[in-house]
Amino acid sequence: TETSFKGFTLVMHKIFTAIQVKLQDAVQHSMDNKEISQLDLFSQDTNDIFIRLEFSSVIKSKTHYDDVRKALLAMAGLTAEIPYFDPNGKKMLLMTGFLRAVIPEKADFEIRIDKKLANLLIEIDKKPDGKPINFTKFSYEIAQAATCLHTPPIYKILSAWKSKEFYKIRYSEFRNY
Repeated sequence: TETSFKGFTLVMHKIFTAIQVKLQDAVQHSMDNKEISQLDLFSQDTNDIFIRLEFSSVIKSKTHYDDVRKALLAMAGLTAEIPYFDPNGKKMLLMTGFLRAVIPEKADFEIRIDKKLANLLIEIDKKPDGKPINFTKFSYEIAQAATCLHTPPIYKILSAWKSKEFYKIRYSEFRNY
């Protein structure tokens, strides 16, 4: 899935990275060409998946709870357009918010994401033989320890290209990360 993070704050990057980690079992199922609907994450009889995140997975200091709430509010305001086909094969477009968050005061929080959008986050591009491509492994701890806004996306780019030993990008494109 191609994703643009222009306008993300550092806390938003950390929340998105924490969501990615929670989706890893489903991503691995996708890479192995297994059905994800039997996973606990997708077994609820709703159109959403529910992901519980601990504040400590996003921030280290309890004094920054408000920063997480503000970041979640901003992320809830992001929209996503999801193309799909209905049961009759008719091409459809679902327009939805990126996520919804349920935040108890001073406790862990719950992220709710539309299942169709979650599928887009989970699905891995594959070669015709079914082998995954465009999949990057990176250290969760390094991404979450970032103190600069640009570190998480740059680190993920470098992780994706480390086996090639170089990465060339125009400055104008780089600014979009």
